[in-house]
Amino acid sequence: THTHTHTHTHTHTHNPQGARLSTVKGGASSLSSLCAHGGPYCRHDPTLPCNGTSTRDCECLPPDDGKLCSGVGAITCRGGATCMPCWELGECPTSNASLSFQWTPIAGQEGTHIVCFDATSEGAAGCAAEEASVLSERCAALSSPAQCVNLEIFPDPPPMIWTTFAADVDPFQRSGVAYLGRELAFTVYANDSNCADSPDISMGDMPPGASMGPQMSTTTRESFTVTSFTGEEATTQQECRTHRRRFVWKIPHTYGGYVGTHCFYATDSCGVDAACSGGLDTSEVCVELRVAKCQYAVNREQSIAEVAAIFGTDWIQIFNMNDMLSPDYVLFKNQVLRIGKMYQVTAGDTLLRLAARFGTAHESIAFLNYEVGEEETSNITVGQQLCLVANSCLGHIQSDWDQNPPVDESLERWYEGVKSAYHALQEAKTRSMAGQPQPSFDDL
Repeated sequence: THTHTHTHTHTHTHNPQGARLSTVKGGASSLSSLCAHGGPYCRHDPTLPCNGTSTRDCECLPPDDGKLCSGVGAITCRGGATCMPCWELGECPTSNASLSFQWTPIAGQEGTHIVCFDATSEGAAGCAAEEASVLSERCAALSSPAQCVNLEIFPDPPPMIWTTFAADVDPFQRSGVAYLGRELAFTVYANDSNCADSPDISMGDMPPGASMGPQMSTTTRESFTVTSFTGEEATTQQECRTHRRRFVWKIPHTYGGYVGTHCFYATDSCGVDAACSGGLDTSEVCVELRVAKCQYAVNREQSIAEVAAIFGTDWIQIFNMNDMLSPDYVLFKNQVLRIGKMYQVTAGDTLLRLAARFGTAHESIAFLNYEVGEEETSNITVGQQLCLVANSCLGHIQSDWDQNPPVDESLERWYEGVKSAYHALQEAKTRSMAGQPQPSFDDL
C-alpha cells in the first residue's frame, strides 16, 4: 500500500510580539511495502536459488531485499522474497520538515522568553478503508515531544565613540593646543558591541574651515562573553565593524586664542524600521579646541618675512622675538615662531589706549586676538591676556610708571637717557617723512 504522511512544525506557546514563522518546507513521505527475506537467484529463472557466484548456466543476482514492491515503480519480489509493509520492517522513509523562526526584539521586550516547538503528523492521507484496521496506528495524527528554546533579551547598548585628539592635536610638542598655520587633524572612531548595529558618525557645530571626511569602516571578528539573568556565561564570536571619520581644520589666522568645545556623535543606523530594534541610541564625545595666541607654526618653505607679512609686522620683529642666530636660516615645517608679545590687561586699559601705547592699530589687535576680532567686542577685562605686535618707533616713549619715578637716581638717569634717545629717533622719523634734512649723529 502506498500512502503519504505530512508533518507540521509549529510553536507550542504564543510567539513573542514581532516574531515570524515561515511556511513549512518538506514534510511528505511515503508509507510503502518492501521486499524482504529473499536470497540470490538466477537471472533466467528467479525461482532458482544460487550461492552468489555466477556460472555458465546461471547469472547470479543479489536479493531483492529493500526494493519497493508497491506503488509507482514497484517490482515483483523474486528469489523467495516476500513483500512486507515498511513499518513492520522498521524501514519507512523519514519525513523531514523545516521552518524558520525570525524575531528582532524591540525596546520593552528585555528579559527571558521561552519559545517551544513540536512536530505533528497529519496522518496518512492515502489510507484505504480496507486497510484502516491494519494501519490505524500509522494513519492517526501523532505529535512529538516539545523542544523549547530559552531566549534572553538584553538591552541594546549605545554605540561607543572615541577620538585620537589628545595624540594628534600637537604631535610635536605635546602641548595640547593647536597652532595657527598648522592644519589640525584627528580621527573619530565608533563601534557597537551589538554588531547588528552600524553607528553613523556626525559632528555638531563646526568652526570655520573645518570639515569631516567620508565614513570608512574596518571589519574585525570579536569575541563577546555575556552573562545571563541566571548567571550562566556564554562566549560568542561576531563580525563587527569599526567606523571612522577624519576631522580636518584649517585654522583661520584670526583664530589665535580661540577656545571652543565641539562634540561628535555616534548614532545607531538601525532602529526605525521593522527589521530593527525600534529605538535609536546616540553617544557623544566632546573635545576642547584651543588655539595658541602669539604663536605660528611655519609651513613648508616659508621665510620669516612671509610670516611677518601675515600678521602686519616686519621680519626684524619676528627675528627679535625668537631664538635665532640669523634671519637667513631656513625654517623647517611645523617650527613654532612667536609673532607677538603677550600682554596682561590692567585697570584703565582700553583697546585704543593699548594701540596708541604700543604703536599698533586696533585692526592688528583684532586680527591677533579671536575674542576681539571674531567676536567683535571692544570690552576687555583686568587679567585678560592679549597678543600685541608692538612698534617701538610709533609707540609711547614713556611707560605708565614714568609718573612715579623710582627712588634710585642712577636708574632714573639711565631711563631718562633712554627716553631722550627714543624722542630723538621719533623726531628723525618725522623729519624724514616731511622731507627735511636729517640730523647728524652728533646731534642725536
